[in-house]
Order: sequence, then structure tokens, then C-alpha cells
Amino acid sequence: MDRKIYNVFKSMPKPSNLHTHFSAIVSYRKILNLVIENDDVRVNLYYDPKNFNLEYSRNPKPSFKLINEICIENIKSLINDSNIDDPDIFSKISSIFFGIIRYKDFFQKYYLPAIISHMKMHNIKYMEVRSKLGSVYDLGPDKKIPVSILEELELLYQYKDYFKIIVQTSKYITSDAVVKYFDEIHNLIRKTKYTELVIGYDIVGDEINSNSIEYFFNGLNNLKNKYPNEINYYLHAGEILYSNKSLDNIKYAVRLDSKRIGHGINLIYNNHNVNKSLLNEAFNKKILFEICPLSNLYLFHYYPAINNIVKYIDHIVIGSDDNNKQRTNLSLDFMFLYMSGISLLQIKQLLINSISHNYDFESFVKDFDVWYSDNSDFLGNTNKNVFIIDGTKK
Repeated sequence: MDRKIYNVFKSMPKPSNLHTHFSAIVSYRKILNLVIENDDVRVNLYYDPKNFNLEYSRNPKPSFKLINEICIENIKSLINDSNIDDPDIFSKISSIFFGIIRYKDFFQKYYLPAIISHMKMHNIKYMEVRSKLGSVYDLGPDKKIPVSILEELELLYQYKDYFKIIVQTSKYITSDAVVKYFDEIHNLIRKTKYTELVIGYDIVGDEINSNSIEYFFNGLNNLKNKYPNEINYYLHAGEILYSNKSLDNIKYAVRLDSKRIGHGINLIYNNHNVNKSLLNEAFNKKILFEICPLSNLYLFHYYPAINNIVKYIDHIVIGSDDNNKQRTNLSLDFMFLYMSGISLLQIKQLLINSISHNYDFESFVKDFDVWYSDNSDFLGNTNKNVFIIDGTKK
């Protein structure tokens, strides 16, 4: 990797990251360093010798051991040596850290501040983050105690100017269970301050092996009708190229008036038998596609369709997806596009799209002139459409 070019893209002002997942923002290396560097993080922290899954407990299972150097070195090796193309490895590493990220003390004292540090490191002003509410826990004398969703929301609320939450759940569960969960969350937050934090809902999962959006359609549509003008969807759909099921997921997401579509490369990257009517319907509804170039490359070996990204550029934003699993970040995504042939002027358009299509657009516009002025050295003069990189106008 060309470190000089990477540093330019790292410092590049990024108005928004509109596609990322809460538990995947902070790198696993960073989380492990927090464990190593802070004595209080290791109190009551145990691991399973079979898989090194970490878990806080005051009454650990008999087979579990208190975290030690052997565990730390094994996790380091797994992170450093893992094949990032292997979904099984993704799952294994995610399982190791999930119990740390969702432990209340670590969550509020270390993980949330680490998210803000990550944003500042990559010059990201604002994010919209998918998250499953209701999975934070505390410790009782002999077992875990679930933290209420309201308490979790309160912990998140102090960061509402940095990020908003898109509540996610799984495509593997029943339609009734999805609707019940979303309904309970919405009933909890509607007409409260938490509507400033929670902006919408999504269902996620392997498109081939999980339930289709068609399966969820009636339930999700009925929920929208139950709360007119209150429910917004930001649905994952169209992650798999040349798959009819994946394409149908886009179709039903568009019918549900999804504000944006997570990925959607089945349409955007598709160069064969493109469903132009569906593409036009999405564009006419001003539905934006959240393209995550490196994620799609690592998970599915889909190289970005540069000509199509340029062709549909007004309808696209760039997201990072799962930073920690793929050892990537939004800076690398933009650098990757640049090295693949996207011009800096086109990158500028993608940055502007992330302003005009984020939920907090009105608030963003209020201080846009200040933000633009603060970053004018990189952004250049709007009227002349100039970028500066390595002292050269592009």
C-alpha cells in the first residue's frame, strides 16, 4: 500500500459514513490493545480455551480461564494471520470479541469513545450505524443481567450528534418476530427524545440462505401503515450479483420505499441483463445505493464496476461496512476507488452525496459552510471543481 496516498485519503474530509455496523467500527486490534493496556478491562474477563471467546463473568463456567498472555497471544495471531476472504474466520473472530463490546462497563467507558476516536482519525463528521438494540449486559453476583433498551439508548444518546442508529435484526428469524421487535422499539421511542437518535430499521443476513424481503414484505408494510410517516427502512438488499433472489430483495425494498439500499450491487455492478425499470423506479424514488467496495471485494470477490459507479454516481454513497472484520476503513475504500480509476472530482461528488442523503441533512447544512471552509485546502474551490493532492490540482 502506498502510505503517502493513504494518508491523503485518511485526512480527506468525509461528511458521512452511511453504511457501517456498530460492533464492526473499531478494529479488533484496537479492542485487544484496550484489553492489554487497561487493568480494569481485564477484571472478571475470562476466555473459553476451545475458541478463545472472551466473556465477562463473576461466576465463569468451569472450563473457562481468566484471561492471560497465552490467550492474548493466540488472539493476536488469529487477527494478524487470518484470511480476510474467509467468512468462517470472520464469524470466529466476531464471536471472540462480541462479549467484550456488549459488556456495559466496556461499552460506555471504552467502546463508545473508541468509535469517536476512529471518526476523528479518519476525519468522518457523522455516521449512520446499524445496531441490534437489547444486547448490552451487566454483571450480577452469579449471572449476566440484560441492560434495558432504554438504558442502552441513554448511553448512546450522548453521542447523537456523532451518529444515528438504524435498528437491525436478522433475516433468519420469522416475519412476526421481526415486526414484533421493531414495533416494540418504535413504541418505546416514539414521542421521546430518542427519535433524535433512532432513525430507522433494517434486516440483515446472508441473502442466499436467509429469508427474502418478499417474505417480510407484508409485515413491514403493515408496520409502516400502523405508524404513518414514522417508520423509515434502510434495507440490506442486492449483495449477490446475478442472483434472482438478490434482485427480488431490491424489488421489494424499493416497494417498501427504503430510504437507501445497503449494497444493491446486483443492480449497480450488473453489466448483463440489467433490470432498467427497477433501476429507474429506485432512482425516481430518490433511493440511494450504499456501495461498500472493499467489503464486496473481500466477501464475494466482486471488483468494483467503475464505469457503472461513474454512470450512476448521483445515486451512490460509499460506506465501509464491517471495518474490523475486513481490516479496512472508509479511507481505504476511497483510496481503493481512486486507485481503480475513480477521479478526485468523482470522489468529491460521492462525498457531497453523503451529505444530501443523510438523515441529519438539515442540521448538516446549517454548519456546512463552516465545515467546507475548515476543509477547503483539500476540497478546493467548488466553482472551479479543483482538488489538491500532493500539491497538484486534479
